[in-house]
Amino acid sequence: MIRAATPADCYDLAALHILTWQQAYVGLMPQTFLDGLDQELDIRSERWRQTLDENTVSVTLDYDDDTLIGFVASGQCRDSDAEPHWGELNALYYTQPYWGTGRALILYRQSLEYLKANGNSIIKLWVLDGNSRAIAFYQKHGFKFDGQEKAEQSPGFTIQELRMEAQLET
Repeated sequence: MIRAATPADCYDLAALHILTWQQAYVGLMPQTFLDGLDQELDIRSERWRQTLDENTVSVTLDYDDDTLIGFVASGQCRDSDAEPHWGELNALYYTQPYWGTGRALILYRQSLEYLKANGNSIIKLWVLDGNSRAIAFYQKHGFKFDGQEKAEQSPGFTIQELRMEAQLET
């Protein structure tokens, strides 16, 4: 079942977000950091509640029976150099058993339709440097690196991200 997220989903969404980071970023981030994300469940749940209450990002959930297995979030590009016609794919995550199954394409395509419907012709996203699986997925769907990078300090390490972009087909 695929449906739009509501504020009532924030706790489950935060738990899924943490789990997917813990699965996707093994070897890309320190294991102690990933293991410690479980301590942030309440904080992340509140962040998702604020995001959904502000209604500035579209969040769609994917369930297999009653189990939440994936989500996508998209909205207007938040970068300081953003132009009005730039949308952003903020997040696209699935639990590890669903990697490579084609399931992510459903949410990805819904995200593109949402961004097009909101007047965007360019889509931007940030990907963790070294995340070859995600980079390959996005390149397969027409994304290219645009030369922008950002670094975020976390306790004991730096999260390095690269920006990618693609044209939205009309």
